[in-house]
Amino acid sequence: MSGFLTDPETRKILRAAIPVTVGLASLAYLAVKLTTKPSSGFTSDKSIPTVRLRKGESVHDIEYRENPEQFIEFCEKTYGPIFNIYLTNQKLTVVGHPYVKEVLTNKNFNSTDALDEVTGLRKYSASIVKSNYELDNMTMHELLRDVVTPKMQLFTERIVEHLDLTLGYTFGGGFETKVVDNPQGLVYQIIAGAMAKVFMGMEIAQDPKVTESFIFCTRDFGQMLTAGLHTKSSWKLFSVNTKYGYLDGVLNPLHKHVQTLVTASTPVILERRRCEAECQEKGIPYERPVDILQILLDESDKYGFVDLEDICGHIMLTVLAAVHSTVDACTNMLYFFAAYPQYAETLYNEQRDILDEQAQEREKERAKLVAKANEQGVAAPEFVGTDLDPKKDLEVCTSTVRKMVYFDSYLREVFRYRSVKFNLTHKARKTVVLSNGQYISKGSKVIINMHSAHYNPELGEDVNEFKPFKYVGQTAKSVLKPATDMITFGMGAHACPGRFLAISEMKILGTLFLQRYSRVAFKDPEATRRTLTEFIGEPQTQPLILTSRHHTCTGEVTSVGEVTSVSATKTTTTTATSTTTTTTTASSSGSFSASVESSSATVAAA
Repeated sequence: MSGFLTDPETRKILRAAIPVTVGLASLAYLAVKLTTKPSSGFTSDKSIPTVRLRKGESVHDIEYRENPEQFIEFCEKTYGPIFNIYLTNQKLTVVGHPYVKEVLTNKNFNSTDALDEVTGLRKYSASIVKSNYELDNMTMHELLRDVVTPKMQLFTERIVEHLDLTLGYTFGGGFETKVVDNPQGLVYQIIAGAMAKVFMGMEIAQDPKVTESFIFCTRDFGQMLTAGLHTKSSWKLFSVNTKYGYLDGVLNPLHKHVQTLVTASTPVILERRRCEAECQEKGIPYERPVDILQILLDESDKYGFVDLEDICGHIMLTVLAAVHSTVDACTNMLYFFAAYPQYAETLYNEQRDILDEQAQEREKERAKLVAKANEQGVAAPEFVGTDLDPKKDLEVCTSTVRKMVYFDSYLREVFRYRSVKFNLTHKARKTVVLSNGQYISKGSKVIINMHSAHYNPELGEDVNEFKPFKYVGQTAKSVLKPATDMITFGMGAHACPGRFLAISEMKILGTLFLQRYSRVAFKDPEATRRTLTEFIGEPQTQPLILTSRHHTCTGEVTSVGEVTSVSATKTTTTTATSTTTTTTTASSSGSFSASVESSSATVAAA
């Protein structure tokens, strides 16, 4: 596994694959720009105004991209919260606050219909599975909601173990300061490996080809989305339907990745069945492996799966929906660490206090068991290798993540502050009348004004500022809970079911990252603003400078992937719960509340 990830040629290929590492909606957004003259038009409601085009321009893309905020504010002031625009070669009705919820929670608006119109997504997806490809089939949604999310506590330990290990050999450990030239590429390796272990199981994920498939499937998917460059939409859709529909999907590049999963998992599954049969013969319980593949095998009748290949096809589609949006979000989190370094110690001290408390509680539990054994006159219990093993006292677990209220608030603000201004396109299956009396006619498409929801002046005077801890203590403002001022994950019955896994991985990665590094900075400080305001789907790869939490640098900076000279002076280093004193990090001896006050003071001074 590590050999595959550290191979220079693989890293070179990864850099080429990374630009398509975004969520399905954003990938489609990018692909739409390559088509022309879509089939659907504006809503037939003539009371909804169309934004005037600049002289010499036939679409609004250029004006919008020059300054999205200015364009949106002009449109809202001139035309109101609902207006028509020509964007990404589509005729779209923009719906903004306060009517956003009426679109996102109305079953007559469908996002998949909108994506399928410009990408042929349904034919492409259906060609690698043998079941559950009917219109509006919710199997993928149910797998994330009913299988992945309830098992998060069981998966957390292996996610932590994998992220901790791979952080070491991707971003690097030790005591030196280093430059990471391609943060997104490294995050991609980390997240894809973790997902492989969750979905395919520990044994199967050891096969490097499995993780390769998890990584490169998005490249092949991106090639499908961007197929038909410089062609009309109708021709592109005919091409997609022919390749992936009429020809039974034999040309779908995802087939080879599905076959990789089948080949790697078959001997493991056969061995599991042998062990299960043996246990039944001996009359002893069989301990079932905990991974998504095994669960889907056990529940194959419930979900109507045909065979192993069908199950692996569904896993591949889930990976496309889950892994790559998580990569984008995690990379963006690191960029915010660099843009706002004054908050790092607050987040670090929160996890330190939680882990300290966790260690104390576990020590009390062990003491109780020892005291009970003494009272009964029996030997004291052995804790090594058990759930109460002292080695696990400082490990990040599900309860640790749930207690991180400051980190939760931080991530919510990151998602609010950095969002695509127009996103979440939906197509109307029926004519829908909004509460203001205007209507969206059947067959037309709407796009959500995310900016109007996330930067609504009603949210406060500081709406244009990044205030990461303003949601602390507000349970209803959790990053996991969709709301009218937090629509990144959608709303209602179709809210993203994979957000629980994504946020858990973000918190774990962020926690382990802050344990290693006291400061993250952009190599090019001038890149800060454009990195945080980039269009999702067109990611910026900005090099980061990482300062180890346990070092004083006196020489050159190490560049990840290159060999350069470095001289570092190692200082006192203990466990995560002990004080670490260096000349490059803030003191860890203060209280958590003092850390929060210090961060607030820093922001005020700035």
